[in-house]
Amino acid sequence: LQESIFEAISDFESKVSETIKSMSEKGGEFFRKLEDLAKAFSTQLMEGSNSEIEAFAQSAQELVVDSDSNKAKYLSNKEEMLQACQTFTEAHTTMIQTKQDYMEEQLKSWKNTFFERHRERQYHRNRQRVMDVKKVIDDCKTEINAAGDFGDDFDEGDGGMDLYGR
Repeated sequence: LQESIFEAISDFESKVSETIKSMSEKGGEFFRKLEDLAKAFSTQLMEGSNSEIEAFAQSAQELVVDSDSNKAKYLSNKEEMLQACQTFTEAHTTMIQTKQDYMEEQLKSWKNTFFERHRERQYHRNRQRVMDVKKVIDDCKTEINAAGDFGDDFDEGDGGMDLYGR
């Protein structure tokens, strides 16, 4: 019985491992697509930033007064603006990679914890069964010893022979 339980647990664990592997692969595919979208967004962000900075620079050269002071503040320094865009893109990429690592770690951790707890419960269950069997054996020994100490009425007076004189 114990061997079949261990075999069933092993089979189940391998099936769960396959499922987790499949989930991890699909999650990896999702995060790759997300990274591709983030790269496309980054490219569009940089292109948009450049065109806005260039448009602002041309309007500033034409001495057109812009009423938006924040726009002038941010777009007047091209290097600072492009550095801010690059920092944003790197932080976004790092966040995506962190989420992927977290997902994979959670999958592995869940599987390991699940099967460790199962094995521990199985051990304690088996341990309890061993203790129950030991108690039954000890009770039987005590009962046998008690019966041997008191003797048996049928054995007295026959000189240690059985009914046939042996």
